[in-house]
Amino acid sequence: MMADSINDVLNVKRGMNKFINCQLATIPGRINTLPDVIDSLIDQVDKLNIILNGFSFTERYHIEKLYDYDQSAWGIEDLDKLNFIPRDNQMADGEKHYRIEEAEPGYIFTADDDIIYPDFYVKYMISKIEQYNRKYVVTLHGRVYNELPIYSYYRDRAEMYQCLATVKGDHVILDDTKAGCGGDGVMAYHTDTFRMHYEWCELPSMSQLWVALACNKLGVPQMVVEHESDWLIYTLDETFDTIWDRENQNDGVQTNLINTRWIKR
Repeated sequence: MMADSINDVLNVKRGMNKFINCQLATIPGRINTLPDVIDSLIDQVDKLNIILNGFSFTERYHIEKLYDYDQSAWGIEDLDKLNFIPRDNQMADGEKHYRIEEAEPGYIFTADDDIIYPDFYVKYMISKIEQYNRKYVVTLHGRVYNELPIYSYYRDRAEMYQCLATVKGDHVILDDTKAGCGGDGVMAYHTDTFRMHYEWCELPSMSQLWVALACNKLGVPQMVVEHESDWLIYTLDETFDTIWDRENQNDGVQTNLINTRWIKR
């Protein structure tokens, strides 16, 4: 979408709730790439909460000192936006939703610590939320499953839309007839539509599934929106351990959750 088109959509009256809150969870192994992720988001939001999962005192001091004293890169207005929250990594990626239900009414973004976001990202995602009258939770990544029951959360899918690949057009992945799951590292919604709750994350390392199950239960559809493959920069290489690496061949719990909790309407 061109800049003029984005502005046309954003000119639609949005009401008073325009605050933009963004949250992401990170681990000590990402401490060197985290500043680039923060830098890509900080100017686009009103508040950026960084959940520090399992950081030692020394590691926390290092990252907090970087942003307290690097005044050449960070102004006071940016530091006021940035909030570091130490956590024990109880829910792993699910920590990105820590106390998110308490966020100020407005737009809520959940991000990942291994993606550098383009400078138009937040504006574009808001334009999509407004284009569809706040009906959808929007994302750049998602899968649609084959007919239930499925045999594998990761592998049994009818359609797959990847955030790092070009996706043409907008695609509903979760509604009254489809079982789908959107990626919550590239996700946004308005609180008029949906509010995720941290307590809904019951087990670690499956945060996007808990969001999908909540949306399904509440009847809130999810949509993967159009994007190009070069919008996002992935910061990790093959040496980094990811949740997908650990779970994609051992997804019995996730599969059972889809098969037993998904409400067919």
